[in-house]
Amino acid sequence: HTPDNPNQESPFDRAIVQVVHGQEVSIVSPYIGAKYLRRMIGMSHSWRLVSDVLEWLSATPVQERDTVYAFLKEHDGLVHHYPAIHAKTVVSSAGAYTGSANLTDAGVLRRTEFGVLITDPVQVQEIQQWFDAIWAQTSPPPLQSVLELIDELNRISRIATQFGDLRATQLE
Repeated sequence: HTPDNPNQESPFDRAIVQVVHGQEVSIVSPYIGAKYLRRMIGMSHSWRLVSDVLEWLSATPVQERDTVYAFLKEHDGLVHHYPAIHAKTVVSSAGAYTGSANLTDAGVLRRTEFGVLITDPVQVQEIQQWFDAIWAQTSPPPLQSVLELIDELNRISRIATQFGDLRATQLE
């Protein structure tokens, strides 16, 4: 998006839709919004996701963490955990999108970000091979461990609220 018009149609969303529509899709992102993820996978033929599940849950608001758990349970085996992955990439035979935008409504639809749509078949294949190598090295997160992580994150969040409003000063 351009800084002076962040409400325009999202070029990132257009690129992602082009990549996922009717395709077998490979997704990498540590920061994902359940609503945007469901939209992407709803357009795809099939999908797989590599994420840092700890980061995903840490960045998810407390009231939405159970939704992430339900998603992981519903799609057990389609999400692999890769600690410390920070890439945001969506790839299929139709192309690859990669960029700075988190795969959330805010990241893709509203924030000023940078991304690239790649359609060269050789480059797309290279990105798919990268994904496949990561997929082969990882596995789904154990669901019991995810529940324990959510409990711990929620406990930390409750403690943090006892310290009041700790928001940083805004810059204009």
